[in-house]
Amino acid sequence: MNYCKKNINKKVAIFGGAFDPVTNGHLQSFAEIINSMHYDEIWIVPSGRRLDKPRMTKPLDRLIMLHLAVNTYYTSDFPIKILDIEIYREKPLATYDLLCYLRNENKDCDFTFVIGSDWLQPGTDLRMWKSQDPNDETKTIVTGDKLINEFDFIVLYRPGYEIKDLKSFGPRFRMLKLPYNMEYINTKVSSSELRNRMEKNLILIEGLLPRAVLDFIKRNNIYKKN
Repeated sequence: MNYCKKNINKKVAIFGGAFDPVTNGHLQSFAEIINSMHYDEIWIVPSGRRLDKPRMTKPLDRLIMLHLAVNTYYTSDFPIKILDIEIYREKPLATYDLLCYLRNENKDCDFTFVIGSDWLQPGTDLRMWKSQDPNDETKTIVTGDKLINEFDFIVLYRPGYEIKDLKSFGPRFRMLKLPYNMEYINTKVSSSELRNRMEKNLILIEGLLPRAVLDFIKRNNIYKKN
């Protein structure tokens, strides 16, 4: 499905993640990417089922929470979309495969993938990221080299994760910078911290995610203790 308007070349930032749950930190990051004035739109891609994370909240619940967050946090004209490409898949979709799919389906869009500085640390080599082997579903192949050569990356600084030499990762990586000497607003609110707090008491996450999302969590007992 083509998500771009015809005859308009858009610059689109792709932000993937589990969003389990979506936090105010995520929402502020989405806003700052648009505030950088480098992108026309930001597309959010929540992950589907993850074989390495069997306790992850159901994909549809995470998708609903994202929609609630976006619809109540931003004004109606904020240029953001949520894609459900991965939600109904039985198997995970690798980053390279996702970006290739979007590129093939949206010829009039230029895509940049959003990544945190925590993914550019020793021991986390993007060049070793893998995809499912198209010729054998039981195997994987390394596509990370293609990923960093074919697509642009915008890096969001994560507190505690410094990068000494961004150029060492390749010419298509750059840090997110805001115009007019504005300071990047980065609220450190992680999904894992919210899940840890919810194990103790739901009241401990008040103000850290949109109220509509918290109401959905309470109403449907999403993060109930096992």
